[in-house]
Amino acid sequence: MEKFDLFDLIEAYLDGTLPEEKRREVERRMAEDEIFRREVELHQELQDNFSDPGRWRLRSALAQVMEEGLPPDEPSFKPKPSFSNSLWKWIIFFGIVLVGIVIWYWLQSPPDQPTKKPGETQPTVQPSAPGAGVKADTIPVEIPKESVPPKQKPKENSYIAEADPADFIPNPSMEALVSSGLRSFEGLTFSMTSPSNSAEFTPDKKGETSVRFAGVLEGPSGEPPFEPVLAIFNNKDVAKPLISLPLELKKDAVGSAFEVRQRLKFLPGLYYFTIEQDNELMYAGKFTIGGVKK
Repeated sequence: MEKFDLFDLIEAYLDGTLPEEKRREVERRMAEDEIFRREVELHQELQDNFSDPGRWRLRSALAQVMEEGLPPDEPSFKPKPSFSNSLWKWIIFFGIVLVGIVIWYWLQSPPDQPTKKPGETQPTVQPSAPGAGVKADTIPVEIPKESVPPKQKPKENSYIAEADPADFIPNPSMEALVSSGLRSFEGLTFSMTSPSNSAEFTPDKKGETSVRFAGVLEGPSGEPPFEPVLAIFNNKDVAKPLISLPLELKKDAVGSAFEVRQRLKFLPGLYYFTIEQDNELMYAGKFTIGGVKK
């Protein structure tokens, strides 16, 4: 059942019918799980290759017929089945194939034309040559919904989950923290050296981005009695960090410094980060990964 649930989830994502929260979960999982991302790409290729309406509906019809399967074979240790039993197996097999062929031809047949009342003339549509304009007396024909093939999605060499403009909209509460600047803590002055505010990063071919976080606490000499925490958020949910990790301070000639490089497998978007000590904010900054296509 889990496999079918996963199949339905991916199909709904590719058809664009998932709610916003579920869609973000799928995209986050695609960014973090290589096997899951390949599964989504496989479903995308299947949709592209089987987008023809006849083949698509035939595949669905045959899948329903074949779910019943053929009668199980008799164990090898039992006597050889009689000719009549084997004949019935072949009859059932060819019957299933015949039903599939009939369903396929039925799906390929054009829809029934509306019946014409006595004395009523049916409007006709004059075909136009390629590039010619439509004649004024041409009557538009409404195509039945059943004959419209599933929407085909363009093939792209980039990520399946393209940059969403909504992921780059500034968050007002976080923007207020970023604009407030640096803060002091217990007589120490904090300065952030990397990344610069509003820095832009480009993911590598694997979809990963390397970001260096570095800063200095200047003040009285001696080992610092605390360990600040770095937290990274997206632009929508600033209550729950995507990543949270401690920053180890090391004494140097100026004060106490920290430096850590983090490889982030994030989708394109706007991200905020904070540095706190005992839930007291010391610094807030932001950076972007990738960009929206123009």
